[in-house]
Amino acid sequence: WICAEGLAAHARGASIVWYEDAPYAVQYTLVQQRLDDLDEPFEPHIVSITTTLDRKLAAIAAYESQIGKLFRDRPMPEVMTDYAETVAGTPGHYAELLWMRPPTTDH
Repeated sequence: WICAEGLAAHARGASIVWYEDAPYAVQYTLVQQRLDDLDEPFEPHIVSITTTLDRKLAAIAAYESQIGKLFRDRPMPEVMTDYAETVAGTPGHYAELLWMRPPTTDH
């Protein structure tokens, strides 16, 4: 529902930014499948979180009741740090992806 509302708002001229939800974003195939399902063009934007990664990990860790369910195979900090480093593309640097639709030209 939220995604549909965001797409509708974009069609009306609003600039909408989507973020990748953890830990689902770690599974590239899920992200790609969702992008394919939407059948809309989206552009990835890499945003550095090198200076804020510790705060992000602490915020995720605050959801104690969900950690064991969402991060079954590996510790959450390891999963999220590895993913953020992969997105950044440089060892010791961390980033996340935001997704935006290109502006519509029919307004």
